[in-house]
Amino acid sequence: METPFTYEYKGCHIDYKGLGFDSLLELRYAISIEQGFAFMREGIKIFYDPSTEKSTNYLRAGIRRYTPDFLIRNWQTGKAFLIEVKPSGFDDFNALSLYQNICNHYIETNKYDWEFKVIFEENIILSPGQQALFDAVLSNKILYRKRYECNSLDLRKQNGLATNIKYSGSRFPPDVFLLYLKRNKLPCNSDR
Repeated sequence: METPFTYEYKGCHIDYKGLGFDSLLELRYAISIEQGFAFMREGIKIFYDPSTEKSTNYLRAGIRRYTPDFLIRNWQTGKAFLIEVKPSGFDDFNALSLYQNICNHYIETNKYDWEFKVIFEENIILSPGQQALFDAVLSNKILYRKRYECNSLDLRKQNGLATNIKYSGSRFPPDVFLLYLKRNKLPCNSDR
């Protein structure tokens, strides 16, 4: 019998630009994409039936929830992705297959233009400037922050939106930014 994957480090909560990150890996990923992508962290909650591996809006006994790490959209190309970030050595391919099935059904059902991607640690490469920023954030980090304290650092309460949005230099209000992330739509007279 195979030994299940275990995380090498205990989870931590780090504040960066008003967002709470659950791991250093998620923080590294956010820093790696923030210049070219609009993103939302843990803003998409997908309920699913484990027996069918399909998303559902009908909540009943046995229904579970999966929350991808990020929804990102490239500012230049408009391509969008639901992202799950995993450490090197993560080998629970049954879980990854489940996430893929759930997300693909959710995307198709809601007619989104997204794709689901798993990003492994070795694929997150920081430029020297990004690495310096990451190191600077780490030098000021507060590890093992209690969850309720971390949530107060997120932008989830802003304007009544239950999201964790990273504005990436955007001048848009949260509802417009959320529409851009989800549907690739901006007001006609806007520029980024």
